[in-house]
Amino acid sequence: VHGDVRDYKNLELGFAIIDEGNLGKILGKKLRIYLNQKVKRGTVFSLTVSYATFPTSDGLMWMGPSQTAGKQYPYLYSHCEPISCRSIAPLQDTPSIKSTYTARVKVPKPLKAFLSGNLTSVESDDTHNILYFQSQIPIPSYLLAIVAGNLVEGSTGPRTSVISEPETIEDNMKELSLLESYVEAIESYIGPYVWGFYKIVIMPPSFPTGGMENPLLTFGSPTIIVGDKSGTNVVVHEISHSWTGNLVTCSFWENFWINEGLDVFLERTAGRILHGEDYARVDIYVGYQTLIDDMKNFGFDSNFTSLTPILKGRHPYDPFSSVPYEKGFHFAKYLESLVGEADMQNYMRHYISSFSFKSASTEDFVNLFLEFFAHKKDVLEQINWELWLKGPGLPPRVADYSTHLVDQALNLADEYIKLGGDASPMNYKEFFDYFTNQKILFMNSLLNKVSSITPAIVQRLSDDYSDVLNGGNAEILAPWYRICISIDRQDVYPKIEVFLGKVGRMKFLKPIYAALVSKGKRDYAISIFRQYQDFYNPMAVKEIKKILGIQDDAIMMSSGEITLNNS
Repeated sequence: VHGDVRDYKNLELGFAIIDEGNLGKILGKKLRIYLNQKVKRGTVFSLTVSYATFPTSDGLMWMGPSQTAGKQYPYLYSHCEPISCRSIAPLQDTPSIKSTYTARVKVPKPLKAFLSGNLTSVESDDTHNILYFQSQIPIPSYLLAIVAGNLVEGSTGPRTSVISEPETIEDNMKELSLLESYVEAIESYIGPYVWGFYKIVIMPPSFPTGGMENPLLTFGSPTIIVGDKSGTNVVVHEISHSWTGNLVTCSFWENFWINEGLDVFLERTAGRILHGEDYARVDIYVGYQTLIDDMKNFGFDSNFTSLTPILKGRHPYDPFSSVPYEKGFHFAKYLESLVGEADMQNYMRHYISSFSFKSASTEDFVNLFLEFFAHKKDVLEQINWELWLKGPGLPPRVADYSTHLVDQALNLADEYIKLGGDASPMNYKEFFDYFTNQKILFMNSLLNKVSSITPAIVQRLSDDYSDVLNGGNAEILAPWYRICISIDRQDVYPKIEVFLGKVGRMKFLKPIYAALVSKGKRDYAISIFRQYQDFYNPMAVKEIKKILGIQDDAIMMSSGEITLNNS
């Protein structure tokens, strides 16, 4: 810490640093700085902290050329959610604190960098590009983001653009050509998009999640690019975070549903606007089945099945599952069923305007709801807040997902099982007209009844849907591979190995590795993991090690200088 700490009038302030000890492997070590004199609340001062961390920060992914599409230049990206920003910069790493920032980034030519802030100017010398960024809207630390590499940007609308390596930019822009309409659909429900531009980076294959909602710089997995725009519901989800999560942020990780549950509510509202009610209901059904599966893994009485889990010093990622997303969605949908769609929309707009640029807790959401609907006492008396928000287990009430499209997919799966592989259902070609969530529902229905699946049924499916099952849609391939593992289908294992070596998204990796272990193929799974361990994101490595029962080797933890402007 520099010995020069000054207020906005350039008057020097004294300070002291107190070593308060290590808080452990999860939280790290405190940096607490005490001013040696009283400072009035509201005083503005500048504090410069010079710091260095290990080159293998768990918030940064440094990739060699071989891990990129172009195979020529290195690549860097960050992933700070939930508490990895502390491994990159000495910020107050909690969603309850928001700040603006400026940054200077120097990259070797011809590489470029983008941050979760606006580019303000560019300089260059003979060998490097120097870029300056400013985040003018306060954000929590976990939304600090950087990506650097051989990147190009293509416009898809007045406010929207796609960023990726040049080798894939054309396909990515084509797939995401409707970005502007997605933003407009969400705006029509919740209000104006305040961030200016919306940009999405299609990341390298090792990216561990479907998307990350960094403001002005969404990160998206390449698994959402499937050629028919069917993976873009992830994009709608991330755009929705521009309001729920980025503009209004959960105050603590125990309130994560404030970000994700309300976001899924917005996402599915936009899905209904864009694609119709039946589309949204299929999405609800698929999500609810995922929720059931996750709660089975935790145990329905687990604290982690509550909308407000108690972490007690545990890593915020430990309870990560579909619970805050799906149970939070059903809670919001339940409230809507009580007050009506129009009034719920008015409340959501009021909620966003009331807490914009701030963080909100579950208590804040509830109190504002009670205040907004004070004239509807008969409605408020029906809500069991304690049960919904603190109780474990499935939602007390589930949103309506009834639609013939759900029945269609489930019935087709049942027919395959009934026929036992001796013949194809008469209507098996209907599958080709399903939209992606119906196909996923069909595959998941088979997976849920895997004890009834025989090699003959798998062969019949493989013959009927060969093009789909040898295609590139990971949402369909992942459950298919798990079905094949369950019957120990030998000719599919080489394809599974290839899949695990080119997809880094944990949603797909974890269940497949778990299926291999469950089938008694732990050693085989470990050999695959060791082959691709350097390809995976550190977050994915930790999760896969847990599944495989591998002792964690080390804490994976850059250097720099950051100036914090506090008020």
